[in-house]
Amino acid sequence: MRTLPVPSDPVARLWHSATVLREHRGDGHVAALVGARVSGTEAHLLDALVAELEPITATLVAAGSQ
Repeated sequence: MRTLPVPSDPVARLWHSATVLREHRGDGHVAALVGARVSGTEAHLLDALVAELEPITATLVAAGSQ
């Protein structure tokens, strides 16, 4: 993977920095799930349950992620 150059324009630099931070945050979540041995389906089911969806809806959400 190539590193993108940091733009010189202030707005583009802010956009670039926010994107890098968001990607780093997402990678941290994935690393935590992998470390806890939580599968993708389990992660979706847990997210649905935290969002207080009904159990059947949460199950359908998880089943759709496979």
